[in-house]
Amino acid sequence: MEGGRSDPRNAILHQMFSYLGFGERAGSGLYMISTVWKSKNWIKPQIKEELNPNRTILTLYMKKDKIYTNNYPNNYTNSYPNKLNEIQLQIIEIIKENPTITAKEISMKIGNRGLPAIKWNLKQLKNNGIIERKGTTRKGQWIIL
Repeated sequence: MEGGRSDPRNAILHQMFSYLGFGERAGSGLYMISTVWKSKNWIKPQIKEELNPNRTILTLYMKKDKIYTNNYPNNYTNSYPNKLNEIQLQIIEIIKENPTITAKEISMKIGNRGLPAIKWNLKQLKNNGIIERKGTTRKGQWIIL
């Protein structure tokens, strides 16, 4: 994310975009993305590398039509009649850091709550339209709405 090193994943594709005027070898692409996201107070971009098949996934989170900050209590407790509890706020922060996390892993991260309590709070967050799950319970991803 600091930039300064150009390492294209697909040299032929990179060369094609360079010929079209859309590519360069400055190594500043991820740095520029990170800088813009930080300046907008959006959730930090997530980079995930997979080996089979060999690919890199860049997930960019952003909010449209409203001023967005990472201050979740202000974003959601003003929008919903039922205020979020401390566990739900912790769950949102954990999901923000790792959208592919499972309920069991959230339970272990929070530490002082059992899996049934975490599942109940996740259900409340889903029912209130704050989060949703795309994909399966093992291979899916949480999305903060």
